Order: sequence, then C-alpha cells, then structure tokens
Amino acid sequence: MHSITFPRRSVRMIGTVIFCFAIHLIVIPILLGVFLYRGLVAVLVKFLRPDLDSFVTGVDLSFLSNDPQEAVSSIVTSLIVNGNVTENRIREMYQERVLKLKDSKGKLVYMKLSQFWTSFLGFAFWKTDKSFSLSNHVRKYDHEDAKLPTPNDETSLKEVMAQLLTLPWNPNRSHWEALIVSKYKRELGPGPHDPYSLVIIRMDHSIVDAISFLGLLRVLFQSPFAIPNALRNVTQISLWDKYKFLYLFPYEAAKLLPGMLRGRYLNKQDPTKHRIYDTSESIPVSTIKKIKDKHEVDYASVLHSSITGGICESLETLKKTPPKYIDLVVTLALPDHPGGASNHMRFVSTEHPLKSVSSLDRLHVTQKILRKVGTNWSSLVSLNFVKILGIFPVTIVTKILFPCSKMGQAALYQLYLSPLAGNSLTMQKSLICMSSQVQPLQWVSL
Repeated sequence: MHSITFPRRSVRMIGTVIFCFAIHLIVIPILLGVFLYRGLVAVLVKFLRPDLDSFVTGVDLSFLSNDPQEAVSSIVTSLIVNGNVTENRIREMYQERVLKLKDSKGKLVYMKLSQFWTSFLGFAFWKTDKSFSLSNHVRKYDHEDAKLPTPNDETSLKEVMAQLLTLPWNPNRSHWEALIVSKYKRELGPGPHDPYSLVIIRMDHSIVDAISFLGLLRVLFQSPFAIPNALRNVTQISLWDKYKFLYLFPYEAAKLLPGMLRGRYLNKQDPTKHRIYDTSESIPVSTIKKIKDKHEVDYASVLHSSITGGICESLETLKKTPPKYIDLVVTLALPDHPGGASNHMRFVSTEHPLKSVSSLDRLHVTQKILRKVGTNWSSLVSLNFVKILGIFPVTIVTKILFPCSKMGQAALYQLYLSPLAGNSLTMQKSLICMSSQVQPLQWVSL
C-alpha cells in the first residue's frame, strides 16, 4: 500500500475553500433576510414615517452609536482669527457660503448640516430638522455648564478640546457646532496685544470625513486650503480576481480577527476619566520629504513610524513597557472624492512596530508593512465589510464594531492621517489612542 501525502499548501487551499463555502451557506440566508426586512421597513417608512429622509448607510453608519446623544466619533478643530469675530458674522458666512451651495444637479451640497439621525424599527435614518436655526449651531462658547471653562488661552483650549470629543449631542439637532470666543490670548505671533478670536468647530464623523471637513472650511472661509487628491491604483482587477475575491472574502476577513482577539491593548477607554489633548509643533513638509528621500521610503511610512515612535516614547515616559507591535486601524482616502458632506474612505487593519531597535529600523519595518498592505486584499475587505454592515440595523452594527474600537478587549489603536493637518494624540491615564481630531489651523482671515 502506498500512502498518499498532500503538500501542506494543497491541504490549506482545500481547507480554505471548504471554510469559505460553509461561511457563504450561513451568511447568504442572513443577508437575504436582512434585505427582505430592510425592504419592508422602507415601505413602512413611506406610510408611517414620511418625515424620514433616507437610510444611514456605509461608512456613515459605522460612526453611530445606539444613542443619538452619544458622541463616539467627533472631529474637532480650532482656528485662531485676527480681530474680534462675532457669532453673527460666522452665521452669515455659513448661510451665504455653505448652506445655500448647490451642485451641478441643483442639490444642496451640505444638506447633512440640517439633518440629524434617528432610529426606526432598528434602522438609522437621516431626518431634516424642521426647526433648523443657525443660532443653535453657531453661537458663543456656552459649555461652561458642562464644567468646561471658556478657552481664552492655549492652556484652557487644550483642556476643552479633549473633553469636546465625547460631549453629548442634542439628539434632535444636526451633530455639529461652531463655538466662538471673541477674546483669545495668543501666546505666539506678532504683537502680543493684538486682538484675536477663537473658532472651535466640532462635527460628528458620520457627517464628514477629514477631506470633506477641510473642504467645508475652504468654502466657509474662502481660503485656498490645498487638499491633495487620492491617486487611483493603476493596477486593474481582472474579472476572475473579482469572483475569486468574492468567494474568498470570508477567509480574507478572518485574517483580521487575530488583531481583534489577541487582546494586545494598553487599556480600555474609561469614560469616567478625563482625556488629555496636546499637539506637536508644526513640522515642515520639506523635513518629511528629506527623510523620505534620504532613506528611500514612502511619505506615509515617515508619518506612520513617527507617530508610533511618539506613542512608544510616551509609554516609556509613563514607566510602561511598550509592546513590540501595536494594532492600528488606518483610514485611507478613496479616489474621486464626491466632496460636500460625505465619508469617502476605507479602513485598513495593520500591525505596526512600536518598540524597535532604532527609529530607522521602525521606519523600514513600517515601509514593508505599508507596501504589503498596498498589494493584498485587506483594504478591499474592510471597504466591502463596511458596505455590507451598512445594510444592517444600527443596533447590530454597533454591537459588531464597538467591541473592536471602543471598550472591548480587542481595542484597536486608530490612526487617522489627514492630508493637511497633523495628528493629535489623545491620552488618558494608562491609555494612549489616536483620535480623529484635526490639529488647530491658524491665521484665517474673514
């Protein structure tokens, strides 16, 4: 008798095919059931809730919680302006330049600014605020009742910026606000006695992504913020590869589980503890390019490795032992951004070096990881996974995503790279995580 041995690769391939087939047998009926229920809800909405505009879907849905008041993902920025600026002037700018802006089809570009989300039969819907008033959103700073001091200097501003991230929203209003401080003491700049004003803009991430947010600032202040466009990958995916990806999707998605299940995290987010906000000094783009050219790496590799290096240094300062690697969820812009109020991006789950022999070693290892991410299907998996989740009720989506990104044992460290602004590090006691904040922009003329 002759024993027949299969190469390990063949066994693995057969196992992968069987695994994917089994998952499809389970998932496809579930998806069909969700589609049928969603269709029924869509019909009921027309008759029972004609006040609802449309489903919240895709990436927008991934930023929601079960409670419309809860702020789970906010974008916060501050702008220092010359002179004494009033809330009335900012309201005029929003009204004239933003809210009335229409696209080539005659649709409002920033319609979401007058909408909020609410739930109906488990699904999240956009709803227009019939009593919308700019005075509810653009106003003098008024969060003293939340024990947040008026930010009239850099020290108090840092305290306020950190706490604004999780400050609850009004559930029946669009989740954004522009807060005005007419007298701000600027520590740097020409003329220490010159009058300055401070504008703090906070928006829920379900309304805009970083590029949309910067585009809104460009429209609002009529300032030429240069927003780099994402480049389309010249590599075309063949029809065979598309079918292959569709079938192997469960297997590729399963590859992301180790980063969620291994429990390699620094600490859970504790809502009872205050966060600490800080920013680094401005780093010239020319400096980043010099590093890139000298070591023959990509621009993104320099940014990623410098930030993870900063996290490592912070841990060592806190007398903690940095792990060798750290799990990251990186957001990448997609080509052909539609503009307006939208989320047009993808998530990539990666493992980056934290504790390294040297900063140079960390840089080169990061380069290899990012290059690998660009050639595999991980970004396509996350993109399509979010699209699939976008058809589910919001209660199910939050139960799947929240344990991975907020309070669970598998908390991932989220790194948001904005094309314009630097990244802000939000810190708690025994917690370090990247937050979707935009570093303060300065010197805006009205």
